[in-house]
Amino acid sequence: MFKYRYGMDKLNLFLLLVSIPFALYRYTYTISLLLISYSLYRSLSKDFTKRQRELYKFENILWNIKKKSLRQINAILNRFKYKVVICPNCLQRLRVPRFKGKLIITCKSCKYQFKFKS
Repeated sequence: MFKYRYGMDKLNLFLLLVSIPFALYRYTYTISLLLISYSLYRSLSKDFTKRQRELYKFENILWNIKKKSLRQINAILNRFKYKVVICPNCLQRLRVPRFKGKLIITCKSCKYQFKFKS
């Protein structure tokens, strides 16, 4: 009976896991039933190409979310890796690595050298 069926994949598992919190409240219980029934429909389907396309779109969405979140995390971490220093001669802003001890910094615009503790 289940020989030529699509079966479970990441999207079906995601739908089932998302439906659990919706099942806890009586106002969102119908949303939970819809998600579970769609997951069951997908797993019992015989149309492999449509289910594969749906899975491909879902994985692309997950990949884009992951990429954006990694960019944001890296931007936050870079704020803690560097410190911004102002050149006393020309007031140019310079980026200096943190936690390196005493440094002799050379300004890129005016070539003025000064000491700084990072």
